Amino acid sequence: MFSFFKKNISRQLSFSIGIALFVMLFISGTFIALNVQKSFGDISNDYLSSTAAQYAESTSRILSNEYSLCTELQTTLEMYQDIPAAYRRDFINNVLKQTLIENESLVDAWTVWEPDALDGLDYKYRNTKNHDHTGRFIPYWTRDGSTIDCCELTDYEGSFWYDQPLNSDVGILIEPNPYEIGGKTIYVCGVAFPIRAKNGKKVGVVGIDMSLATLSEMLKRTKVYETGYLSLTSAGGLKAVDADSSLEGQIDKEFESGDTSKYFQQAEKDLNPFVYKSKNKGIDFIRYYVPLKILKAKEVWYLGVNVPEREVSKSSVRIKVFILVCFIITLIIIATLCYFVIKSFVKELCKGVDAMKNIAQGDGDLTVRMNVKNQNELGQMYKYFNETMKKIQDSIKVVHDSSQDLQEQSLNLTENFSETAAAANQITSNIDSVNRQIKQQENGVRSTNESVNKITEDVDSLIESINKQTTSVSQSSSAIEEIVANIRSVTEKIPAEREQTLNSPL
Repeated sequence: MFSFFKKNISRQLSFSIGIALFVMLFISGTFIALNVQKSFGDISNDYLSSTAAQYAESTSRILSNEYSLCTELQTTLEMYQDIPAAYRRDFINNVLKQTLIENESLVDAWTVWEPDALDGLDYKYRNTKNHDHTGRFIPYWTRDGSTIDCCELTDYEGSFWYDQPLNSDVGILIEPNPYEIGGKTIYVCGVAFPIRAKNGKKVGVVGIDMSLATLSEMLKRTKVYETGYLSLTSAGGLKAVDADSSLEGQIDKEFESGDTSKYFQQAEKDLNPFVYKSKNKGIDFIRYYVPLKILKAKEVWYLGVNVPEREVSKSSVRIKVFILVCFIITLIIIATLCYFVIKSFVKELCKGVDAMKNIAQGDGDLTVRMNVKNQNELGQMYKYFNETMKKIQDSIKVVHDSSQDLQEQSLNLTENFSETAAAANQITSNIDSVNRQIKQQENGVRSTNESVNKITEDVDSLIESINKQTTSVSQSSSAIEEIVANIRSVTEKIPAEREQTLNSPL
């Protein structure tokens, strides 16, 4: 495989550039995809939060209107002491009825007074309309279509919707409860306030119930992404509005679940939105909740945005796929362009290779020249190639001319060598003659050598005789020294005789 690339520079360059482009685009694509995912996550969170905030505001406004209306009723009924006792019950009935007439969203308006707290006349109204057997004032005004009617309120003793507001300093939001109108069951949301006398003593409760149909319709017709929906959960965890109508009026399981109930509990304290993930029928949902605090009410409700997670990430996945396709197309286009550019470059380079190959293995045409089309590195290489070929061609021409000169000189040398050979033959003949003379001289030298040896022997004999004579001379010297001594002695005595003796031969 490596040899496949080693033998072709275009493949090497294409492969190297392709790998570099792939790595670069892969890193860039991954970086962009991660940023896109993060950006879409932020956008999705912003979208969910803005949607939740928008509908939380609308829901809060509707519930606040009901709360404010009940506050006005509270204020009006607390003026009962300014009305003559005989007219107080009629006044209150007219106020409640008129409230229903003016507010079509309300399904009922009611009030319950403590025994003899209204006018001290309970005994007169025992077992009469709008009263119980003790005469307590308990009117319950209801709307059924276009008809508004009144009856006695029942089951109020010990009920949360009476006891809680009676013992509260502010109004309360009553948990959603079913209400039947014209044979159709709807859910209503109630508000109830305590009624105080001028001395601050609580003497009764006034309340209204609003149909959740309008609010439910508004929330249910809103779609988040494709199948996402809005929901409304009461302070007690009841589903007031849900995409699945069968769940309305039931406790939200996630409100009581140990894993998710903590979010609701914390939001009740700090009133901050929260988000978590949960499963519904095997589908992963993202649930974003905004806590609703209605004016002075202590109860906190929750407006939720519920979206399948796959729908939230669908746009992100679509963008990432789009980016991937764009990068693949870009990679193909760039790789193709690089391939043709490299191929064009290599084609020009191959011309130089063919020219060098022809010089190395072909007929060695040194007149070939490369066509320089541009001034890039390849053009400069071909320019210097042409200059090199010219220099080589000039050098070969010089060598050719020198070769001719050498040929002429070679002919002259050949003639000189012939003459020299003849002279050498003559010298050889002379050398042969000299050799013969040397042999003759050698014989004479040999004879002379024998004579010399004879002389040497005679010299040795002579030396031996000399040695003997030397010994005799030594002995003679001793005798002479003795004679000289004697002569000295005589000389001292006879000088004249010494001179004669010395002059005479020995």
